[in-house]
Amino acid sequence: MNSQELRLLPHSLNSCTSIAHLKQLHAVAIKTPSLSLHNQLLFPKLISLSSSSPSPDLFYIRSILLTSSADAQFRLNLCNAFIHRISANSNGESTNSTGLRAMEFLREMLLIGVQPDGFTLPHVLKALARIQRIREGQQIHAHSIKIGLVRFNVYVCNTLMRLYSVCGSIDAVQKLFGECPHRDLVSWTTLIQAFTKAGLYRKAVGAFMEMCDLKLRADGRTLVVVLSACSNLGDLNLGRKVHSYIHHYIDVNADVFVGNALLDMYLKCDDSNSAYKVFDEMPVRNVVTWNAMILGLAYQGRYKEALDMFRRMQRTGPKPDEVTLVGVLNSCANLGVLELGKWVHAYMRRNHILADKFVGNALLDMYAKCGRIDEAFRVFEGMKRRDVYSYTAMIVGLALHGEANWAFQVFSRMLREGVEPNEVTFLGLLMACSHSGLVSDGKKFSEGSRRDYPQHGNQARCLRLGSSFRGLQDSWKCQPRGKCDAKVDEFRSW
Repeated sequence: MNSQELRLLPHSLNSCTSIAHLKQLHAVAIKTPSLSLHNQLLFPKLISLSSSSPSPDLFYIRSILLTSSADAQFRLNLCNAFIHRISANSNGESTNSTGLRAMEFLREMLLIGVQPDGFTLPHVLKALARIQRIREGQQIHAHSIKIGLVRFNVYVCNTLMRLYSVCGSIDAVQKLFGECPHRDLVSWTTLIQAFTKAGLYRKAVGAFMEMCDLKLRADGRTLVVVLSACSNLGDLNLGRKVHSYIHHYIDVNADVFVGNALLDMYLKCDDSNSAYKVFDEMPVRNVVTWNAMILGLAYQGRYKEALDMFRRMQRTGPKPDEVTLVGVLNSCANLGVLELGKWVHAYMRRNHILADKFVGNALLDMYAKCGRIDEAFRVFEGMKRRDVYSYTAMIVGLALHGEANWAFQVFSRMLREGVEPNEVTFLGLLMACSHSGLVSDGKKFSEGSRRDYPQHGNQARCLRLGSSFRGLQDSWKCQPRGKCDAKVDEFRSW
């Protein structure tokens, strides 16, 4: 290589776009010791190209790091940069791939004697948390204890807690939190999130109060989680206390997420007046804000108010999304407002919204409850993906219209397609027998469902069927099996 080409080598390295080309240039650099490329250009380019590759040559990276004359800190910084790039940048890859790649490279670091620090491990742990790989997280936990990072690095401690939380290991979260000598707001928020995810709502609120006693001021993220816990508890007094805290320390008008969580809490605690007050005072409302009001009012059975809110949204709010439409269709179904339901269906067609999943099920249910079982079945047939709720809504709709044979045909199709029925599915089938006077079929179905699906208690359904037809009362001796009264409430929703 002549002197002119050597002078152009750094420029060629800078414009290199593939690992294969980089290896060629690296070979030239090795043969030309006067070129100080390792620290200046080679490593950054190697990190850039390898992190964007779906299958980086980790052996090549390790060999370069092993033969490099760079000091330990420089090699650690390069490894950290690579870990950061591959854990944060998926480049169209699956999340699973990026998490496992980060873990694989961490192992390569340890093999060449590069010890991870408080920057390395949190990035790997975050990538593992996204794919819920608790086993690899436990390995990192063990190593971090060995090198003293858990005890002295709150960032490592917090990301470990987060990993255990998303993997559902609440005991590990609590243990780690108790052992962590330096707890910040993120530590407390992670603990509160873990309790909430595990359904331990009282503990979540208790942790929040303990945090406040320590004079740690919550931020919007913490408050959203705490309000969610209050919502799930249905505890209005606790929710009001949290609202009072927000009033003193947080500008709710500046945080739409906190405002949305407040709305949800008040509506789920049956205090729509406070929800309206919060809603009207919010200077910024996103689609989630409007959805919280529409779905919350529908949840309370205030369907007319939910539809009024939707009309108000059409005048002054953002464009409705699929969640909005589910709330509107549910209200239409319960009020029998067919015309508005048909308008929603037309809106879906105009905006290319597929009648699948939740919105498709809601549309099907609306047509069935508004007396248009033909349209309901048309929606059902047009769905590309049908789940247990799709089949159940269709079966119940047919039952309400006295179409027992048709309902059983849909049930047979459900089984052929490998969709397992739930308790409401059986309720619909028993209703179909009841409404159509098919006493003998009801008897056969009761016995068959008890034999084939013992995990679903049909006691309340049998009582309902038996009360309509005395001849079925002996078909299933359900009362001694217990838990009937808890199931009877299911009839009230149909």
